[in-house]
Amino acid sequence: MIDSLLQQQQLDALTITSVEALNNLLVMLPPTYHQRLFALPLIVLSDRIKQAAVAIGFKQIIVATEANDKALAAAVTECLTGE
Repeated sequence: MIDSLLQQQQLDALTITSVEALNNLLVMLPPTYHQRLFALPLIVLSDRIKQAAVAIGFKQIIVATEANDKALAAAVTECLTGE
C-alpha cells in the first residue's frame, strides 16, 4: 500500500514512533522506493529516532516537542501547514 502511495506521490509526510517501526518500514518497502521515502518530511517522537532516521538517509526530520499524541499531531500540522 505505501509503495503505491509513494509511486503516485500521494504522501505529504510520515510519522514514526519508534526505531523499530522505522526499520520495519524499510524492510517492508522495496528498496526502489527508499529514496522517495527519504525525501518526505519525517515526524518523530524523540531525538533517538531522529538520529536513526538520519543514519538511514532521511533528509527532513521534525521532532515533536513531547512524546505524546497531541505533540505529534501538532508537529504534523506545523509541518504540513506551517501553523
